[in-house]
Amino acid sequence: MRLQSLSGLDNITSVGGYLTLQANASLASLSGLSNLQSVGGYLYINSNNALTDLTGLDQLSFLGGYLWIRNNSLLTSLNGLEGLSTIYGHLTIQQNGALTSLSGLDQITYVNDLVEIIGNPALVSLNGLNQLESVGTDLRIETNASLADISALSHIISVPRHLVITSNYNLPSLTGLDNLIYVAGQFYFTANYLLEDLLPLQNLVHIGNTFFIGSNNTLTSLAGLDNLAYVGGFLNISGCQSLESLDGLGQLDSIAGSLFISENPLLTSLFGLSNLNAVGGPIEIFDNPVLSECAIFAVCDKLLYDSDNVLIENNAPGCNTPLEVEQSCGAEEIQALVVWIKTATARPMPAICPHPACRCGLAPLRKTPCAPPKPTALPASATSIPAPWRCTSPSFPPPTGRYARIPCGSTPIPLPAQLRRP
Repeated sequence: MRLQSLSGLDNITSVGGYLTLQANASLASLSGLSNLQSVGGYLYINSNNALTDLTGLDQLSFLGGYLWIRNNSLLTSLNGLEGLSTIYGHLTIQQNGALTSLSGLDQITYVNDLVEIIGNPALVSLNGLNQLESVGTDLRIETNASLADISALSHIISVPRHLVITSNYNLPSLTGLDNLIYVAGQFYFTANYLLEDLLPLQNLVHIGNTFFIGSNNTLTSLAGLDNLAYVGGFLNISGCQSLESLDGLGQLDSIAGSLFISENPLLTSLFGLSNLNAVGGPIEIFDNPVLSECAIFAVCDKLLYDSDNVLIENNAPGCNTPLEVEQSCGAEEIQALVVWIKTATARPMPAICPHPACRCGLAPLRKTPCAPPKPTALPASATSIPAPWRCTSPSFPPPTGRYARIPCGSTPIPLPAQLRRP
């Protein structure tokens, strides 16, 4: 006999451990649990294919573990869970084929573990999570084919671990993440085919691990990432069919891991990363058929000091091989301020200028690298600093000394006669 009703459980007010409601194909109502107020462990509701909502759990106000609602084929809403404000485990809403709304979760402000909304094909919005302020680990919104609105996430300021927004094929906007500042772990957003821009991410400044932007076919711009300064893992931008530039990443200063740019058929330039100073891991730029301008500081610097960890191939002429990019590094003339100081307390600065009496500082019209070999000490008889040479940007001008303003990197720099050694 199939279970059709929970009548007879009306006097239960608490369950000290976990509560599982699973594989009851004829159970259409949870009304027999109408006096249940607390569950000390988790609540697992799985494969109850006659349930349309969770009415009957209306008095439940405490849940000590996770809430997992999975594979209930006729469930259209989560009405009945309005008494919960905190979930002390994870919240998983997964593979409920008829679920159109998260209504019923309206009072939840805090989830102690991850929140994952995965594989609910009829879900059109996250309304119901409008009061959610904090998650304990991950926030995952994945494979919800009809999802068009995530604005209910507007109270989320930070994600303590990973943020994943992937394969939501009808999601046109990230509106709802407007207040997001910090992602401690990975940030993946991939295969959101209608997403055209990232403007709601304008307050995001830090990603602690990998940042993966992939297969967002209508994404034309990275505008919205204008305040992002740091990526603690790798940055991967790949398979974005409409992406024409990397404009929007102008504040990104450092990538602790690797940089991958691949399979972006309309991307022409990397100049949107002009202010990127350091890439800790390998750089791979490949299969971008019209990409011709790759001589940004970070790439030139990696070619100069760590060329074994650079892969550049199958792009347009100008960025088709490492040699082509090297030839463009430092090609644009900028002005450099070269200062020779002759005092008893002058200190050698070989990392900036390879002569012990020379200091070099940039007065840039544009941040473009010179492309020198690693500096080495000049012999005592040197009369010039040989090209190519490199400048960095210490404070200048110094209180003493004299200077000359010259083009950067193309010719040897004569040393003043009074600084030459006999």
